[in-house]
Parts: sequence; structure tokens; C-alpha cells
Amino acid sequence: MKLLDLLFMKNKITTYFSPSRPTPHLIHWLSVLAVSMLMPLQGQQQPRIVGGSDTQTEWPFMAALIDSQSTNGIEGHFCGATLIHPQWVLTAAHCLEDWETGSIIHPETLHVLIGADASGQVDEDHRVPVLEILAHPDGADLALLLLAWPVEGKTPAPLVAEGTSIPRDTPATILGWGLTDAAEWNGPMPKSLQQATVPVVPNATAAESVGFPLDAKELAAGYLKGRVDTCSGDSGGPLLIKGSDEQWRLAGITSWGIGCGDPGGYGIYVRVSSYYRWIQSYLFPSYHLWESGFGIAGSDLDSDGDGWSNLAEYALMSDPMDGDAAPNYTVAMRRSSDDRGEIMIDPPFHLWASSYWDWDEGEFTLQATAYPVHTLPLGSVATGSLSRGPRDPNFSDFDLTYYFEDYYVETSENLEQPLQIHIATEAFVPEGYLIDTKTGQTLAWTTPSGDRNQRQVDLWFDAQAGQGYVLRVPSLKPRRTGDYTVSVHAPIEEGIQ
Repeated sequence: MKLLDLLFMKNKITTYFSPSRPTPHLIHWLSVLAVSMLMPLQGQQQPRIVGGSDTQTEWPFMAALIDSQSTNGIEGHFCGATLIHPQWVLTAAHCLEDWETGSIIHPETLHVLIGADASGQVDEDHRVPVLEILAHPDGADLALLLLAWPVEGKTPAPLVAEGTSIPRDTPATILGWGLTDAAEWNGPMPKSLQQATVPVVPNATAAESVGFPLDAKELAAGYLKGRVDTCSGDSGGPLLIKGSDEQWRLAGITSWGIGCGDPGGYGIYVRVSSYYRWIQSYLFPSYHLWESGFGIAGSDLDSDGDGWSNLAEYALMSDPMDGDAAPNYTVAMRRSSDDRGEIMIDPPFHLWASSYWDWDEGEFTLQATAYPVHTLPLGSVATGSLSRGPRDPNFSDFDLTYYFEDYYVETSENLEQPLQIHIATEAFVPEGYLIDTKTGQTLAWTTPSGDRNQRQVDLWFDAQAGQGYVLRVPSLKPRRTGDYTVSVHAPIEEGIQ
């Protein structure tokens, strides 16, 4: 029996006096003394992975948690994290505990730095506040952070899907700005992100070393001889493996370990695949239900081998289990009212796209932001509320001067009469535009009467059978918003005179 062990929650040193596994609360309580001892040295720590080296690879999804009041960027970091969605970051739950109260810290106290370049330098221009912290409800050591805005230009890390088996000795990459050696507290801050490679080991092997069983939802990695490991400050960071497509996938979240690089002291990580559905239920709520209905898992995987990922098949409304039913869509480009290019894809979702070049000049690079298009079945009534249109802040300083919402309308195959579109509101002067999704051209629009008190309009249009259209509902007067109703009918077909 050991009288004193050092247990690293990877950003705290914790003492405990028990041969059995300590509970998270005991680990947390006993960390107070160690944390208070380390705080005076925080600015002088050498936060690196043990046995690692300066990264030579760009890691756009690597993230660092820092105090919102910190003015020295990465030097103020206390945990790692991983960008898994433009607006969501995944980290370890214990990184977010207030050691005085035992509760989760307030989101306003937290900022996230996103991205590290090929020289390992963190991108301090991508510093984003946190809106919400979602710790796992069962007390597992993982938490989701909702960012204040979507991060642009940083590719998120895909997750290892539910049910994925990771064989022993699978090489895994660990990243972080954590301590390089538990005995070195006065070393200088590293100038770059550290990385190392460790093999995945069976949980039973690691359990023999640490002295108690590991949960099946945990993942162990490291060497029997030690020497290479995550350490204090690396908590919440990624353990990555390559898939069959050679793409990096997030397999683990740095959680805890006994010592740092000690012989037999394997690093223990949260097994991401075990929490795949919980994570997806927040990232893509509707997609999560769709995926469950088909019995598939893995948004970036191609279940039917047709060259389209599961997420793309969901977005384009095709069958992810039928390789012969690949998505079929058209793309149209047009100019919007503020001279920005707009891409419209049929089936319906839109991208606001910005280019420094004219549309007619051949190849160019687009900055794009997606926004939703609502489906409006023929014969139905929808209630909407206008909101500010999207803007690409990297393209221009100007903002959209009006508000709008879009609806996708698809006519029946036997339609032989005009469509009637009716828009009514008590909040603003409404307008309506009908846009061809194949060409991007505006086919019909309402004619303003000049009456500023007008609160309803009708639009009649000779639509083609089996054709998809986008109905845009904007406010004629800039910055006037509010609730409205919109309906679309084929009066003769529906017996309406």
C-alpha cells in the first residue's frame, strides 16, 4: 500500500491516501493544497508535454483555455481543448471546476484561443468568449463549451464515432502546453505547442499499473517505461488517431494519470466514442435524430461509399445507405442587394459568400457563412420573425441594411395553376421575392403601394410543376423587424375560389 501517491488530473497535483481509486470529489478536494502551492509559480512553469517536441504541424482545431481577464494570451492558459464545431469546443470537465465551491465556473470568466500554426504558435487573433458550459450530466470528465460566435478559418476535428474499436498499439498524437517534467516548475514557457506520439494500451494493462480498474469509457495510452506523457496543464487537450482516410480524429480527452511519464504511469483519457451521441445531440440536434433513424454514426464518414459524407447527405436530403442515390443539386450564383455574391444550393440551403474578385473573373476564393432556409409546404401557413442577415466581418466593414428570412417552396408534379403567396404582419412593411433556385434569378416580387402603413401583400406567380423556389420575406424599411405570417396556396388545386 502506498502511503502517498501523486495523481495528476493533468492540470493539478493531487494527493490521496488510499490504494483504491479516489472519487472525483476527493481528487478535487485534495487538489486545493497543491494548486495553492503552484499558483505563485504559474507564470514560470514550463507547460509542455513530457517527452514531446515542438510541433511541426498546423493544428487548426487545437485550443487553449485562458482566464477572460488574462492579458498575456497563451501564457495565461490553464487547460487544453479541441474545436469540434465552428461554435463548440470540447474539454475536460475538471478544468472548469471552481476548487473553492466544487461547482462549475461561470462562462464569463473563460476565453478560448483557437488554432496553432505549423511553428506551434497559438493564434491569439482567434480569442473567443464562452457563452455556455455544458458539463456531462453523469459526472464524466468532459464538457462542451458554446463559443460566443462561430470561428472562421479553423477546421474542426472530427470525432471518432460511436462503436469504433481502437486496437492496442494504435499510434496516437497528444498535444498541449502542459508541464514537461513534474519536477521542473521554474522552466521558461515554451515558444510552441508540444506534441508527442504514444501507443494505445488495453485498459486492463493500465489498470494493473494504476492499481484499480478503469472504466470502459476511458482510454489508456503510453509506454510501460514511461518517459512520454501528458502532464499538468495538458488537461482537456486532444488525443488524436488517424482514420482509414488518413484524417485526424479526436479519440480522447486528456483527463488524468499517476505521475507524468513515470514507468507504468499511463495517461488516461476520456474515450470520445463513448460520448459520441451526447456530443452530437448538442452540435447537430436534428442531424443526431436523423443519424439514429438510419442506424449510422460518424458525420464525416461515407456510409454508402458514394463520395458524400453522412452530414452532406443529411444536408442534401439523400439516403446515406444507398450508394446509387447520391445527392443531386444545382448551384446558382447571384448578387445580393449589398453587392455581395450569394450562392444558392437546391435542395435548400444558402451561403453568403464574399469574394475580392468579380463573379465573371473565373476562379476565386470565397469566405462563406451558412444560414437556414425554412421549408414551406404547399397549402401551409408559417409564422416567422425577421432577424439580422449574416455578414462576413473579414470581407467588409459594412452590414446588411435590411432583414429577411427565406422559405423553400416546392410545387407538386401536377400543378397547373398559379401560386398565391400571402404575407401579413403588424410590425413592418412586408415584401416578397420569388427566386429560381436553378438560376438564382428573381422571378417575381410584390409591388409596394407606397403606403407606409401597409401590413399585408399578395404575390401571384405561374409556377412550374415539380419545381423548387425560394421565397424571400424582407422588411422594406431598413432595421424594422417583427413577427409575420406567410402562406402559399394553389387556389384552384385546393378548391379555393
